[in-house]
Amino acid sequence: VLPARAAQFTALTIDAPSLAEPRYSQAIEVVVHFSLATDGAAVPGTACAQGCRVQVAVGPESAPGTFFAVSDPIVDTAGVASTRLTFVDGRYGSTSAFVAADDGAPWVIRACFLGYGVAPGAPCEPSPAAACAVDAVEDANGDLCPSSSTRTIALFPEIPSLALGLGFEGQLGTEIVISAEVSDATGDAAAGGTDVDGPQPTLLAGVPVQFFYDADNDGRPSLNESLGVTDTNAAGVASMTFLLDPLYVRAGSYDNGVHAEFSGDDRYGVGRSAARLVVRPADVDLDKTIIEVEPDSIPADNVSVALIRVRLVDVFNNQLDETSDLHDVQVTSNLGRLLDDVERDPTQGFYSVELQSTRAPGTATVAVAVDGTEVGTVSVAMVGESCNCAHRAAAGFTGARAAGTAL
Repeated sequence: VLPARAAQFTALTIDAPSLAEPRYSQAIEVVVHFSLATDGAAVPGTACAQGCRVQVAVGPESAPGTFFAVSDPIVDTAGVASTRLTFVDGRYGSTSAFVAADDGAPWVIRACFLGYGVAPGAPCEPSPAAACAVDAVEDANGDLCPSSSTRTIALFPEIPSLALGLGFEGQLGTEIVISAEVSDATGDAAAGGTDVDGPQPTLLAGVPVQFFYDADNDGRPSLNESLGVTDTNAAGVASMTFLLDPLYVRAGSYDNGVHAEFSGDDRYGVGRSAARLVVRPADVDLDKTIIEVEPDSIPADNVSVALIRVRLVDVFNNQLDETSDLHDVQVTSNLGRLLDDVERDPTQGFYSVELQSTRAPGTATVAVAVDGTEVGTVSVAMVGESCNCAHRAAAGFTGARAAGTAL
């Protein structure tokens, strides 16, 4: 009677994935090596009549009894089996979503060889067959015992792209629409092929986006600067109406005036973006025009000058700036000479012109008109005595000397 042959014990090992820190929506290559446990010699796929198959599954470390099948590749002539694992919801028919975490949510990859030529046991469990018993003596010509292996990997969130556009502009007291697009710039990796990422971006629909108005323009929006939260639509765009309320918003240019933030979830990380905001003053209010003079008293020496400044403001008392429409400002004076034309300083928001004194003392009345409407006057005192040198010379001398001095 010939003794029964004992099957050979086998071993599986799983290589570390090529992506050390895979992210949600990416794919990794799972490489499994099939060998004999005794000497580590590779077992070729031809050792099994139908090819030696390795079942590959994945499951969360937090639920050790829950694994979702990925595929069952056949090992090649060098004893190597490979397949792709793609972290996308429902890709393997699972009812649970892949969950990522900032510090890497642990997921377990499991590979199983169910044995060949021996009575099978439970999947990935030692076979109860006597040929694969712990004390069985292996026969080099025997069949192959089942084996399994696991490797834990950390799954990180995908980095989303949040685009606010080039900027926003509006007039104080009106409404503007601000919007942001949220997407996965690398897209979802396909189940087949060899690409790590998807062929095109994936728009994220139904995710919340919070908008902020950076009132102090410090680049760090706070909760008290929040404008509200709105979900992205099917095109991945979240929009909301922003009232440029003069009680809260100031006219001016803000380098990063509007901020948007997607706080992330169990598959995507935090996404932030900022855009320029230009708030133009409201329509000009001519009744609030400010006319300034500096100084308001100059010598009557035909040289000294006074600067006339005309500040235009809107209905909310905001000074007009470079974003405002150009206005026709006319300045006239009944005494002295206006030098050059009225000039506009867009950065400071005023119109100015210089008034030069004459030798005749007196008070100049400077009138200002804006767009043809007179808005007010201001006075400039030209202080000094007029000098009639010929008269003084004649009064101080007599005869020929006086005549000569007068001449």
